[in-house]
Parts: sequence; C-alpha cells; structure tokens
Amino acid sequence: MIACIGKNRAMGLKGKIPWKLPVDIEQFHQKVSGHTDIMGANTFKAYQTTKPSGNKWIVVTHEPTTVPPPAIAATSIEEALEMSKNDGDIYVEGGGQIFRLAMPYADVIYLTEIDHEYEADTFFPELDPNEWELAESHEGHDDTFEYPFKFNMYRRKRVEQ
Repeated sequence: MIACIGKNRAMGLKGKIPWKLPVDIEQFHQKVSGHTDIMGANTFKAYQTTKPSGNKWIVVTHEPTTVPPPAIAATSIEEALEMSKNDGDIYVEGGGQIFRLAMPYADVIYLTEIDHEYEADTFFPELDPNEWELAESHEGHDDTFEYPFKFNMYRRKRVEQ
C-alpha cells in the first residue's frame, strides 16, 4: 500500500488531494513504476493520465464495463489480488474504501505523513499498533512545501508461534 496523508489521516477532499507535494509524487512514481497498481474507480479516474506507463492497472469497481483498457476491472479486492498474485510487487493506491478493504492483506505500507491537519472527506485507515510497526522513517524536504513531512514505511508485525 502507498499513500500520502495529513496529520489527521486526511487523503482527499471532493476527489482531489488537498496539497501539492512534488517530491512525494516523484517518490510515488519511483516506487510503483513497472509494478501492479490496484485502485478504486474514483482514484483511477483522477489519476489515469498521470500513472507511470508499463504498469498493470487493476481497478476495483462495481461497474467493470466502465474501465477502459489498458486497465483491468475487478469486482472485489480479493479478485484484484488473485489477478495479480504472480506479479511481484503490488501497490494498493486508494482511495479510502480500497485501503480499508486491502488492509488485512497488506504486509508493507509506504506512508508520506504531513505534519498538518487538512479538511478532508477521505481518510486513510488507522494503523493498529498491535499489528503494525514503523520500520523506516526519514525526513522529507521540498522547498516548495510549507509543512514538515516524513517518508515512513510500516511493516506488519510477525506473529510469534
């Protein structure tokens, strides 16, 4: 999973990201380029012109006939994961409902976390500290951005047997 969120877990407002953070977009493209991307229909509509070429796009939707090629439609997160099981790295890219549905299947989450609360109507799910641990973190820097932010990677905790 990969996302950028505000301090209040904000991700979007009226179908748009409420900030412009160029360095995060660069990192996003570096991570997902050449891999499989799973997203909801609204996220696909919002970003289909900016997605890296060469990626396999799987769109989770209740209206599969509305998904244009080269994207592939899936009617559930489970179907999307089954379609991509042999693809190597898979990035779930949102939106909020897709993140909630995919959370039980995720092992790693890349989160750019901005130290500012944004007005939003779409939020990233809470990470249960009993299930997730911060594995990597480094301060981000972008002269064009007014708030501090970090690039964080969380890993699902291993269950001891």
